[in-house]
Amino acid sequence: DKLVSDSRQCSDDITVTSKTHNKRHNLDIRQKSLEQIKFDAKLSDCKDRESADRCAELAKAHGCNGAPGWMAVMCGATCDVCELLDPHVRCTAERVGMAAEPAFKPGEIGEMFSGLQERFPQYNVTYLSMPPEGPWVARIDNFLSDEEVEALIVKPGLVKRSTDQGSFDDDGVQTQVVSRGRTSENAWCMGACEQDKNVVRVTERISNITTVPSQNFESVRL
Repeated sequence: DKLVSDSRQCSDDITVTSKTHNKRHNLDIRQKSLEQIKFDAKLSDCKDRESADRCAELAKAHGCNGAPGWMAVMCGATCDVCELLDPHVRCTAERVGMAAEPAFKPGEIGEMFSGLQERFPQYNVTYLSMPPEGPWVARIDNFLSDEEVEALIVKPGLVKRSTDQGSFDDDGVQTQVVSRGRTSENAWCMGACEQDKNVVRVTERISNITTVPSQNFESVRL
C-alpha cells in the first residue's frame, strides 16, 4: 500500500495533473515488453528500491507519470529519472514539472452538488444535508453494477492495517507507521488493478459526477 500519493515522497502533497519531463519516455516505456523495461533499468545510473517486476508492471501501467513522486523514489531506474532521487530536486513542483490546478473554483462545489438530481436522475440522488443547515451530503443509489463491485473487492488484493505518515529518511521518503488512531484495514488498487475495465469505468463515472478530472484522484482504495 505504498503507492498512495506523492505526499510521502515530499513535504507537500502534490495531487495534480502530471506534466513531467519524462513524458516522452513514459509513452515509449508503455510500448515495451516487461522484459525490455527491466533490461533497460539495469543500464541506468541508479537502482530501483522496489523489485524489478513491480517497477516494470507499474511503469507499463502509466505509473511514471501517474504517480511521479512515488515512482521517482521507488522505481527511478525504470522511469529513467535518477536525478529525482535528490529530494531537493524532486520535492519542488516547478522542478518536477507539475502544475497545480484546483479542481473547483469558489462556488463550484455547491453548483456540482445542487445539480446532481437533475443531471443524474438514474441514480435517485437524495440529499441528506445541505447548506446552510450543514455541509453538502448526497446519497447516490445504483452507482455500481454487480460486476464492478466484484472487481473492486477482488482486484486490489490483500488488505493491510491502515498506516500514518512517519518521519522522513535521508532520501526525503516519508516512512509508514501502523496507525494508532485508526483500526481499519485497506488495500490499494494499482497497476493491473487500476487498468481493469470495471475499475476504469467506475473511475470515469466518479469523474463525470464530481466534474473532477481523474488525474486529480488517488488510486482506488478498498
